[in-house]
Amino acid sequence: MTTEGYPTFLTYRPSELRFGTSGLRGLVREMTDLEVYINTRGFLDYLHQIGDVGSGDPIALAQDLREVDPSSRLSSSPRIALAVSQAIRDAELSVVNCGKIPTPALAY
Repeated sequence: MTTEGYPTFLTYRPSELRFGTSGLRGLVREMTDLEVYINTRGFLDYLHQIGDVGSGDPIALAQDLREVDPSSRLSSSPRIALAVSQAIRDAELSVVNCGKIPTPALAY
């Protein structure tokens, strides 16, 4: 069942996230595990569809140095990395954990 076009299991109204030159953009509080997962999975499924990745291929994953978003005090990089890692594994790809790196290097 859905309410106003959203699944009834959601306890919030999703915010529209944007895609910029350095990736998915939005406030940390709007980047829920679900939004991070479905955006990552959609991107990986697209890469698979156009032949840029195949089953078992490695996908590099890095985090910026922020543990907590200073404005919201919400968990930031570690939580987002978990959702991204799960999407990579569910897409039958291999996670290569590159650890924590400065934001400019992450964007590069």
